[in-house]
Amino acid sequence: MPTLAVALVAWTLIVYGITLIVTGSHLFKPVRRRTEPYPYLHKLFSCPMCFSFWVGIAFGIRGIGPGQFLPLSLIERILSDGCAASAACWIIHVLLVRLGSEKL
Repeated sequence: MPTLAVALVAWTLIVYGITLIVTGSHLFKPVRRRTEPYPYLHKLFSCPMCFSFWVGIAFGIRGIGPGQFLPLSLIERILSDGCAASAACWIIHVLLVRLGSEKL
């Protein structure tokens, strides 16, 4: 059984990986292009902070995320997972850009 710290690092990397693939990979470029006529949808599929929030929400609904360890209601745990995913992915994204990874 992994420790809590290992589980949180794994969760963060999984959320960031999914987010990076959707918001920045060549694989999802056609999907992002098809959303261009719809500004809000295009922003969702192009913004790491925006998309990771919804990845965190999806994980939270499944009970996978740091929110499950907090004494909160179900809705609050799900929302906290979304916020935690968004914050973690944005921090990683900014750090990588600052380290020179301009094209993620």
